[in-house]
Amino acid sequence: MDSKKGNNGERSEWQRHVSTNLEKLNNNQDELRSTLSNNKVETIDRINDLERKLSGELSEFKVNAFKDIASLKVKSGIFGTIGGFVVAGVMVLIRLLSN
Repeated sequence: MDSKKGNNGERSEWQRHVSTNLEKLNNNQDELRSTLSNNKVETIDRINDLERKLSGELSEFKVNAFKDIASLKVKSGIFGTIGGFVVAGVMVLIRLLSN
């Protein structure tokens, strides 16, 4: 019977050891979940900040692009008109000189 008491004592000691380690693992898992949750929130906040920043930069880029396009349209209109006058002037000179 002494051996049974010894085995029971070892078994209960082993059960306490396993139980303690399971509790530690459970606590560590809870801490890990909390850390991951905090990191997730921080990451989402960073993504939102970058999205706002990029949205502002994109809006500024669009405004500048529209200004550049409008400027190019005006310049092309002016140079097209000048080119048309040059061609018309040459045709008039040819007509005048050929008569």
